[in-house]
Amino acid sequence: MRFSTIALASLLLLSSSHCFTLTSPSSVKPSLLRLQDDNVNTATVSYNYHKTHLSSTLSPDASLYTANDDDDDDANKNKMNIKMNNNNNNNNERDGENKPNTDERLGAISMQLDELVTVLGGKGRAQIVWDCYSIGIDPAMFFGTINLGYDDFESIHAMLPSSRRTQKLGPEALSQLASTYSSQGTGDGHRKIDRLEGGVATLSYLSKSSDGTTKILLTLADQLQIETVIIPWWDSDKNNKEGKTTERSTLCVSSQVGCRQGCRFCATGKMGKLRSLTSDEILAQLFFAKKLCRLEGLPEITNIVFMGMGDAADNVENVVKATEIMTTRELFQLSASRVTVSTVGPSPDAFHQFAKAPCVIAWSVHAANDELRKQLVPTTKYSMNELRQGLIDALLSRPMNGRIAMLEVALMHGVNDSLQEAQELADFTK
Repeated sequence: MRFSTIALASLLLLSSSHCFTLTSPSSVKPSLLRLQDDNVNTATVSYNYHKTHLSSTLSPDASLYTANDDDDDDANKNKMNIKMNNNNNNNNERDGENKPNTDERLGAISMQLDELVTVLGGKGRAQIVWDCYSIGIDPAMFFGTINLGYDDFESIHAMLPSSRRTQKLGPEALSQLASTYSSQGTGDGHRKIDRLEGGVATLSYLSKSSDGTTKILLTLADQLQIETVIIPWWDSDKNNKEGKTTERSTLCVSSQVGCRQGCRFCATGKMGKLRSLTSDEILAQLFFAKKLCRLEGLPEITNIVFMGMGDAADNVENVVKATEIMTTRELFQLSASRVTVSTVGPSPDAFHQFAKAPCVIAWSVHAANDELRKQLVPTTKYSMNELRQGLIDALLSRPMNGRIAMLEVALMHGVNDSLQEAQELADFTK
């Protein structure tokens, strides 16, 4: 069994210029950890944006905006304000409460190949659907319209396996595909859902840094919004001995709209938990990221981290389902060792819920000292020793090659970055 301890403050994920769900660690002071204004109703994040030529393939004329994270704050541009409800009552939910937010029926993107074969009435149909999803193109658009927006038929057709380039989806198959989504999204504030792109989720905003890190804002059927981030790793040695490129991208995905854990350094925690995402909505983030990597020339996505909005342990069923689809060979084809699911560990038993999932378990520790950890993660109800034992027990129930855990620490100046905290963490991991 191995523990991997990393300081997330050193990663792009916690840089305020790369991930706008998180408060800049350097701005968090000890006094702010103890005093929090409960009367604040909204958290506002501002970004410069401008209209872009990149259109959603669903609606080529739709307004889609991108931002440059390197833009000067004084630039003569409009500003986008994202307001998020601050519902502190959501943080009082009972441990283990994990209510589904919509119909439990799965959309096509959450179905294994054999399930989709049954729905569409043929293996070739199911395979071509997944050929499309895996490169970020909605088959409902590819086969159902002549207007593909920024994409073009010839380039997409050339990316499909040669053995299936003659495979088509006719009106009946497209209707059956739409039916997998049609039971979702009913009720006030929901738009009709009959497809993945423009139904389950719509690409609303992009923000791209000079190093290629790309923040994506998706609008869901009920008009709530979630964020996901593509973090590219560029190959500095393209002439390596093996002649293979090491360029790749990591995708940071969200599992909920908001979060009930209330970590004091996280902007998402100020929202409270609005609802959990369905597996369709989680996988839609990977779908759109695949599209953008292809269109924007970013490296292929090889790694997934559930470190965006929400806590995975508060949405176990949908997170586990998403990891299964991500790691299935015929579907998104990612390695289970490259899918990391992170949680603060609401209870010792929380880790057991991911013991059989195809992923690496990550624990957001932030401090080994019980008192300090309670300040950073105010919903903490168990001692660090109790939580550690829960993680160990979960790891021991896994096969030998799955007994790897990541311990995460968001370093904050003057809060948990002293030699004392470092020594406490080192002793804690022994």
